Amino acid sequence: MKTEKIIKKYINSSSQSRDQIEREIGKSQIILYSLVRFMSECAVLAVQKKNKQFIERGLYANVIEGVRQDFRDNIVQLTKLYHSCILLDLNPINEFQEIADKTNGKGKDLIVSFSKRKPIDKTLKCMGLKTTLAPQFNFIQVDWGDNYFKEIEYSEPTDKKIMAFNALV
Repeated sequence: MKTEKIIKKYINSSSQSRDQIEREIGKSQIILYSLVRFMSECAVLAVQKKNKQFIERGLYANVIEGVRQDFRDNIVQLTKLYHSCILLDLNPINEFQEIADKTNGKGKDLIVSFSKRKPIDKTLKCMGLKTTLAPQFNFIQVDWGDNYFKEIEYSEPTDKKIMAFNALV
């Protein structure tokens, strides 16, 4: 079953059916991996198409995947989704909480704990990421040898917003 179909089926299912979907998905490492990859695609598509539904689908993918692999991969993808919210002028805390309120399990718990992280721990820089606009919007991994990590300043627009908000609280 394609990832998009799994997400739609999950969204439209009862709590009991969702549990069954999660159990079935957990049997396939390929599907689990595709859900994490789907989160990344959703973060990019949300900005490219200016459509919040992609953020929601990405968050649901996290819930369904249920942190059954390396949770750090999920954290990186949640960071991308978080920044996509900011780029779409959405409140990421509200968007994340909205999905958390509709779900259960370890994926939900990771969404909630991610939302509670210190602002600096939600920056693209912290994840070794930055954005590019050429040829179209995307998140890219920074070369670890790059001076990017030696800079004190946060150059990504969304990182600046996060850090500015942190200075106010």
